[in-house]
Amino acid sequence: MKIKKFMAPSMPLALDQVRENLGQDAVILSSRRVTENLPEGQNTVNVEVTAGIEISSASAEWNLRTVPTSSDKEQKNADAAARINQLSERISKSELARRHFSSATELIESTPETSHSSNKSLGEDFLLSGMSSCLPDTASSKTFPDRTRYADNIILAKLQELKTAINRMEEQSIVDLPFSVELQRMGDRLRDAGFPERLVRNCMQKLFRNLENEALNDTEIVDGAAVEIISEWLPECRDIRISSKKRKIVALVGAVGSGKTTAVAKIAAGFVNKLRRRRPNAVVKGQPTESRIVIISVDNQRVGAKDQLQAFAQLIGIKVEIAFDEEEFRSIVDRHHDAELILIDTPGWGPIDSAGLSELKNLFERVEVDEVHVVVDALSSAKNMKNVVEASGELGFDRRLFFSKLDCSDRVGTLLGLAVHSEIPLSYLSDSPSPPGGIKPGNLTELVARIVSGQNKTNRKTQLEYSSNKFLENFENNEVSTTSA
Repeated sequence: MKIKKFMAPSMPLALDQVRENLGQDAVILSSRRVTENLPEGQNTVNVEVTAGIEISSASAEWNLRTVPTSSDKEQKNADAAARINQLSERISKSELARRHFSSATELIESTPETSHSSNKSLGEDFLLSGMSSCLPDTASSKTFPDRTRYADNIILAKLQELKTAINRMEEQSIVDLPFSVELQRMGDRLRDAGFPERLVRNCMQKLFRNLENEALNDTEIVDGAAVEIISEWLPECRDIRISSKKRKIVALVGAVGSGKTTAVAKIAAGFVNKLRRRRPNAVVKGQPTESRIVIISVDNQRVGAKDQLQAFAQLIGIKVEIAFDEEEFRSIVDRHHDAELILIDTPGWGPIDSAGLSELKNLFERVEVDEVHVVVDALSSAKNMKNVVEASGELGFDRRLFFSKLDCSDRVGTLLGLAVHSEIPLSYLSDSPSPPGGIKPGNLTELVARIVSGQNKTNRKTQLEYSSNKFLENFENNEVSTTSA
């Protein structure tokens, strides 16, 4: 192993020297801060890094200063992706060959098993070519169909191992980097809030590379840069926009107990208040302002769902329609052709409830729903959130995310991870249990800043009381944050 020491004013500069002299494959053996006495009597703190690289006997005369470029990592990833594609193509060829040689398979199955080892068919040779190293000796005693299925299982297992290895390499690529205390504290706050580990590592890596040594020890600079990085990963905010010229139909879907009914009421309250402010005592197309917003419930499963919605509607001052079947639902929608916004409250479903999703899709297609807002509550696990959102893709409509119950959890980082993973636009955030108020457009930057600075966990009760009072104040002042155009 070739070992060298490098001295630089900061860790990033020292690492640059390591890469320049030893290349991308160099291993950091140790690092420490060194104080040197200058002639003028002043002191300066440098970073000393000890690094090494293995040199095989075949390349002992290799010039260490001729190092790979910064694109080596990308090339390795590209090579790994190419290997995955080759293995995938081999699986497809195996399936094609199995169909092509189906008659040969029947012939092999009808012959004694002892003849297989000495008299293989052309199809078998084609399928198993290049795979002998993957198959144990016990496979030679299997019939042809069993061997091909066994080979396919081996390939799929190897593919999964390769993907897992690549993900592990990415996650561990910065484990040994000497992060500053402030950077580590910022990462801990993200983890405590439920932010996915992989995104935490990516954020810390970007901060380590982009900030200078002094900046990495400044809490304000680290937190501000972290907010900027995470905000770049988040999807856009796309709340509901309505017009008096065209009716808009919006359906809210989600798991049981996610807060769909409350979300419907909050959105309706915001728009009713907005229209009343813009058109006081106005009658549009022969109808009062509040009749321009309609709620239709098709939830025939949850006990008390209709009573809850009726109570919310009475509080808001609008009418609620109840549909018990598809024909009645379509009739109600047609009857409100002059409405500006129709909100549909739906029954809860689970990620594996394909029948329920199919019924909702058929229902939405009959009335040409414009938008589907998937309600996800902050109390759900990260896995369940992901499964619900992925399952909602079967509906096939323009989807938005609606995050609810932010006032019930201090681990809202799971919601941020879901937003980054899904890349689906966000419509609204809800952080109070009942309407009116407690809703605002889905701009997550403020939430990110709260998590990064640690305010999401500090003095939680005071924050919730302030948030609730603020939203109620906005509602009374006609400033509910729902938008119309």
